[in-house]
Amino acid sequence: MAYGVKYRLEFSDDLENGKKIEILKKNYTSSTVLDIVGGAEPCIITWQGDDNFYSPIKGSQCTLNFFVTDDVSYDNFYEYDEREYQVKISYKDASNNYQLFWIGWLVNDQFKEAVTTKPFPITLIAIDGLGTLDSFDMTLYQDSYNAISARQWITSTLENLDLELDIYVSQDIFIRNAGSTIYSIYDAMTINPFTLQRDFLAINNAKHTLEQILKITNARIFQSFGRWYIINNSSYSAQSIKDASRSTAQGGTIPTNIRASESASLVNNGTESIKYIIYNHNGTYQSAPTTDILRQIPSDLKPIENSLTKEYLRPLKEFKISHETSQYLETNNFQNSGFENGLSFWSTYTSTGTTSPGVISSEFSKQGNQSFKNSQTQTNQTGTRKTLSNTNGVNVYNSAHQGHTLKVNTYFDVNSNYGAVSFRWQLRVGPDPSSPPPQNPTYYWNDATEAWQTTAVVNLQTIEEDADKWQEFKYDLGSFPITGLLFIDLYEPYVQTSGGLNALYYDNITLEFDRKEGDKRTPFYSKIDDFEYKRVRTTGTNLTGVLELDDLQLSQNNYANVLTSTAQVIRPRDDNANFAKTLEKIITQQVINDYRTQLIRYEGKLYNIENDPFGLNNKIWVNFGSSVLREPVSCIIDQMTYNIKRNSYEIVMHIPNQDDDQDSTFKVNF
Repeated sequence: MAYGVKYRLEFSDDLENGKKIEILKKNYTSSTVLDIVGGAEPCIITWQGDDNFYSPIKGSQCTLNFFVTDDVSYDNFYEYDEREYQVKISYKDASNNYQLFWIGWLVNDQFKEAVTTKPFPITLIAIDGLGTLDSFDMTLYQDSYNAISARQWITSTLENLDLELDIYVSQDIFIRNAGSTIYSIYDAMTINPFTLQRDFLAINNAKHTLEQILKITNARIFQSFGRWYIINNSSYSAQSIKDASRSTAQGGTIPTNIRASESASLVNNGTESIKYIIYNHNGTYQSAPTTDILRQIPSDLKPIENSLTKEYLRPLKEFKISHETSQYLETNNFQNSGFENGLSFWSTYTSTGTTSPGVISSEFSKQGNQSFKNSQTQTNQTGTRKTLSNTNGVNVYNSAHQGHTLKVNTYFDVNSNYGAVSFRWQLRVGPDPSSPPPQNPTYYWNDATEAWQTTAVVNLQTIEEDADKWQEFKYDLGSFPITGLLFIDLYEPYVQTSGGLNALYYDNITLEFDRKEGDKRTPFYSKIDDFEYKRVRTTGTNLTGVLELDDLQLSQNNYANVLTSTAQVIRPRDDNANFAKTLEKIITQQVINDYRTQLIRYEGKLYNIENDPFGLNNKIWVNFGSSVLREPVSCIIDQMTYNIKRNSYEIVMHIPNQDDDQDSTFKVNF
């Protein structure tokens, strides 16, 4: 989609550093660029946040203040959708070249203008869209149901925003002995679509998906300098110190005095160089540079208006992760039961004497967004044709201790006086063709006799009433007669009166197993409620502070669904088979480390005396000198409002503490 610059304002901040605002319009091809008349504060960019700096989404908003005059006017921005106008904010670097600082979309419900004579002010709002991801569905590819990498989940989620920004990842949580194409933990983690759904087969939104991946890796995402950054909330620090810790761990010794090394590096070098893994917007690896991101107070940034305050947050006794477990303990043998991934796992047919074509429908469904629709009808009840089958056989096993239930949900879109309706189905289990002879015969389920038999049979399901309502039909199949491959065939609908039926919809087709002891049937897995990981300090037991990360669907330590439970997850300080951990053990340790003593948070207003602006990717070291106030390590920025004209920044930032691991105990409660 092409965008052309329609409006432009070039101006200088209070230090005479060049800045530029551009508004681009979709399909604007004219070479004419119209002027903007800016207000006293033409552009203010805010990165939102809350008091919990572990919150994973840090969306941003740009407020534009212009004037309408006798000579300058603008389009009626509010008349267009949110992807009609793009906003770019740029700055001049030391070489006098413009560099992108921020990009986003004008939103049409945030337009304000004065009701008065010209000249009068108008206010426009643009957003980067991170906060709007809850208005998009999670990624559901229509040609595959397979698990995909966390990186692919991230990039496909960000595609909804149409900004096509590179992704910079600084995340020292990794896995040992990763392959050459595993550049970050997000390449190593794989997640099945079902894992990120909700209430069995319902769909979560895209923001929820992104939050889940960031939460399980103690990370946040934000835009800065026209890029997406994903950084660890606790361990965002100099790569040289991490490399030294890794070397010590690989030698068989747990590193110590880590924070002292970080402090010495700051004092001796005055820099803090972070390593990034860069992917393009498609998720393709680009490079792994190391970049200095440090700014210092007061040499680079001056506190102004006597606003800088220092707050002490009480230490934690306990950090816990609670899980939402509706997607755990999967007992469904079928994939893509709700057709949210199109026809993956399933096949439909062309029109022949025995087969009938159907399509994926996004207009009507029982749960989620899609179902399978067949609009072909027959008035001969035993003459209906096959319309839907699983493409490849499902592996099933002859076990007297496993029972199975087939569930088929249908909706008949009937007209008046339709008479009667029904559908047919066949279920069969045959030997794997690759198994050695002699092979078992194929068995068919006979629903009339409720038994397996070797004679082919197609079952008939009549609809007694309420055909035009979703109905679920359950068939208790008992145990399978042989170990082999299972296939299901569903047929087009029968209608007694020609023209009495518009279509038949199938949805939520499942084959579920349970535990079978004679005639007694019980759930195969024990029910789990309040599944919780907890890390508790073993010293300072008089503390009472508790922090919780709730509703996490992803897990590795138990009921693993992102990495195998045996995968060795590490930080640089853990890079040894004897020190390796799991994701949950690491992220809970990082939080307890941060809150080992009072966590320090700064808030205030800063004036930037450097040429280039700074963003949330930068770190700020409070260093008034050793005799006045010098913090041991630099701060991570959590919230920020940047007034571009005034060159001022209102910031909230905290001091992380990833010194040697705080003594604590990791617990799992069910």
